[in-house]
Amino acid sequence: MQMRTTPRLTTALAAAGLTLGLGAQAAHAALVYDFSTATAGETADDSNTVDGWTTTGNRTLTVQDSGQPTGFSGNFGEIDDGTSGTFTRDNDANFSYSIPSDAPALTLSFKLESSSGSGLNWIGLRDSDTNEVWRFGQRDGNNWGYRGRDDTVVELGNGTGDGEITSSRKSFETTVNLDLENDTFDFLVDNLDTAAGPETIGSDRSLGATSSDTGHLGDVSTFDSLLIRGADASYDDITINVIPEPASAALLGLGGLMLLPRRRRA
Repeated sequence: MQMRTTPRLTTALAAAGLTLGLGAQAAHAALVYDFSTATAGETADDSNTVDGWTTTGNRTLTVQDSGQPTGFSGNFGEIDDGTSGTFTRDNDANFSYSIPSDAPALTLSFKLESSSGSGLNWIGLRDSDTNEVWRFGQRDGNNWGYRGRDDTVVELGNGTGDGEITSSRKSFETTVNLDLENDTFDFLVDNLDTAAGPETIGSDRSLGATSSDTGHLGDVSTFDSLLIRGADASYDDITINVIPEPASAALLGLGGLMLLPRRRRA
C-alpha cells in the first residue's frame, strides 16, 4: 500500500529527521559549555572554584565577559599563565552529559585563542572515577594533536593554511569527528579570524580498538566530566555532539508524529 503524505505530514517527517523511502537520518543532540553559568571576574585556582572548575596546580583560570576573541561571545575562560595547568569540571545541575556506549558517532569541538608561544592547550572528556582522559587540541607551540586514554600522545603537525598556528594569536574552532563504529576520526581546524572554512589536519586517524593501541578512546559511556589543560590561551563553547543510532532517531521522529493533531471527519 502506498502511503500518501500531506504538507503537514511531510513537514513533520522532515523535522523529525525522516524521509520516506530513505529511512531515518542521524539526529544530533548537542551540549555546549560556554561559561555562561560561571560568574565573570571570578577565578579558579588553588583556593577558589568557578562553576565547578577546580585545579590542584599553581595556575589560574579567569572568567571574562569583555574583550572576546573573534568567534567568542558572552563569558569565556582565560588562562594567562606561561606554564600549562589542569582544570577539571564534574557533571552538575548547570552542565552535565552522558554518552551511550553504543553511540555510532561523536563530535567534539571547542573555540581556542592561542599562538605558537602558548604551548599546550587541550580540551578533554574525563572519567572522574579513573581520572582517564581523551583530549585533543594544540599539542605544543606548532602542532595539533591528541592524547589517548592510555596517555599516548599523537602529533598531527601544524596546519598549512587556515589551521596554521603562528606567532600571532588567532581564534580557532578545533573539531574531531569520531567514528566510534570504525575506531577512526577526522581532525579539523577552522581559523575564525578569516572565516575561510576548516582545514583538515588529520583524516581517518585510528582511535585504537584496545587499550594498548595508540590514541585509545575506550568506553565513551564512562566519561562524565570535562578537562582543560592549557596555558596563555582562551576557551569557549566546549561542545559535545552525540549522534544516536538511526533506529533511535526514527523512534524519536515517529514519537513526534503521534503528537500531530488529527483532522476530524465530518
